[in-house]
Amino acid sequence: MPKHDRSKKYDLIVIGAGASGLFASILYKRRKPEARVLILEKMDKPAKRLLATGNGRCNFLPLRDSKKAFHSSEETEAHAYLESVSFEEVEAYWADLGLEWTLLDNGYYPSSLRAETLVEILLFWVKKLGIELRTDSELVDYEKTDKDFKVLILSKAEEKTTYISRQVLLTVGGQSQKALGGSSNIYSLLAGRGYALEDTFPALLGLPLVKPSKRLQGQRVRAGLRLYQKDAKQAVLLGTDVGEIQFNKTGLSGVPVLQLSG
Repeated sequence: MPKHDRSKKYDLIVIGAGASGLFASILYKRRKPEARVLILEKMDKPAKRLLATGNGRCNFLPLRDSKKAFHSSEETEAHAYLESVSFEEVEAYWADLGLEWTLLDNGYYPSSLRAETLVEILLFWVKKLGIELRTDSELVDYEKTDKDFKVLILSKAEEKTTYISRQVLLTVGGQSQKALGGSSNIYSLLAGRGYALEDTFPALLGLPLVKPSKRLQGQRVRAGLRLYQKDAKQAVLLGTDVGEIQFNKTGLSGVPVLQLSG
């Protein structure tokens, strides 16, 4: 690793300025106001994927009874985390940040129905709390010492910088939507450090149609969907959902389609 800059020492470095990274940084800084926190984002702007969530409207919370929406190989452990904080506490925290929301068919959305509203609120708190945010900064390596972590970052200008922190939090997301920052690089890095990784596979998919209509491309309509599995004797209903469906070049997309695909 290159020689580090001793002036760049932090209590927490968060890798990734998406929904998880921004929210976790705010939560940490509000609990520890004296802490020095740095968010490093490889894209040129933060929260690019968040801006595309829910067709740009941002369904930021599922319904109260939506444990089934969270999938994990350690399902019991995942549900234990979800149960450790009440839904009312989550609602109250978002309200305290200044977000007003509305409840639609499949979750909670900003009242404006614009993802930009939620992103602006998160970035407002990042600035207000004095959290440092640096874009065009991609994690390429790290080193764990007895006292801290040394994090090697490559900038867009191909400059390498090492940051030092007592703690590092990885919130880098998955491989999907490469144009918005999706990548498998982090998996290779962690695998090389001895971490056991689960196999990955697409989780939220559009619905291809045998004969998609060119006339309907770009059109949106509120509708209900039913997903069936056909076996030798009958079709078995797997799930239903209601909401806004979007026609695209290959078939159908939209929140209900993605909900059923998961």
